[in-house]
Amino acid sequence: MNNLYLLMNIISILSSYFHIKYISNYTNIHEYKSLPDLIVDNLPDLSKNTFCKNIVDYSILFCFLPIVFNERYDLLRFTYKFFTIIFFLRAFTKFFTVLPSQDNNCVNDVKDPYCYITGYCNDKVFSGHTSLTLTLILLTIENKLIDPKLNTLLIISHIVYVLLILSTKSHYSVDVLVSYIITTSLFYNLKDKL
Repeated sequence: MNNLYLLMNIISILSSYFHIKYISNYTNIHEYKSLPDLIVDNLPDLSKNTFCKNIVDYSILFCFLPIVFNERYDLLRFTYKFFTIIFFLRAFTKFFTVLPSQDNNCVNDVKDPYCYITGYCNDKVFSGHTSLTLTLILLTIENKLIDPKLNTLLIISHIVYVLLILSTKSHYSVDVLVSYIITTSLFYNLKDKL
């Protein structure tokens, strides 16, 4: 069974590689402006703010802290399997339709390993950052890894995190919305099966 997850990860990484190659060689995607977005267009533009982009990328690590401090390493195994499924689904949703980046200075580089970890310019539908952080928050709440009185604060912090994702123009609003729908649906259907 573990070989299946490894195969799914390999397919997902290869999908990203071929997606970047396709975008770079066969499209003029940089000629397109970003799509109109009701929420993103009304948030402050933090796309040039490197500090905010780093917060989006690295704050994911803080979401692992309740699992680590409570020594619930079984939840890390669940997270790996669950996120492999999410990553695999993302491979298909982003592959078939190329959405223009909201950042005109963004460049896809097939040789940059950072692109495969945090995403690349046209890696849009759906948001992996939102999916992973939401998964970790759902695990934290479901397994009572923090005081339940803090759950509301945890949810509010995730909303702020998502607004930061949108403000840095890392994703369109629909990417985040689809992440919430897919992640919560899969989580509550698979939480006792993985």
